[in-house]
Order: sequence, then C-alpha cells, then structure tokens
Amino acid sequence: MVLLVAPPDATREPGLGEWRIKRLVALAGDPVPPEVRAARNLPADATVRPGEVMVIGDNPRSEDSRQWTRLPARLVVA
Repeated sequence: MVLLVAPPDATREPGLGEWRIKRLVALAGDPVPPEVRAARNLPADATVRPGEVMVIGDNPRSEDSRQWTRLPARLVVA
C-alpha cells in the first residue's frame, strides 16, 4: 500500500482531499498489469516507464491507473 498525492486528473470532490491510498502494482520496468492494459487499450508488451508507477484501488469505484494510466513516482509519499 502507498500513500500518494492525487494526480492532476483525479476527481476532486468535497471531503475527498488530496491524498489517496492505493495498492502499488507495478514499478519502472515491470509489465503493465492486465487490468490496466485492458482498461487503457495498451499492447500486451507494455511496460512501466522509468520514473513512473502504477496503482490499483480496492474499492470498485476507485480511481487508479485504470483511469490515470502511469503516475509519476514523485507522487508517492509513503
């Protein structure tokens, strides 16, 4: 699990705040997870680029890499 600053394209709702807790699923050089590839129509051999990470939320309504795709690793706080 990681704590991250919400990316610029994250939904901004009253009370939601700027922080997100997500499951870290891929680091630079790792294959893009299948659920992200399917949601973003990425090729089967897609990998995470240097300086980026991918995250998945456990809530069915969660915003995560399926919507945001790759995130700058600098957004990960802890």
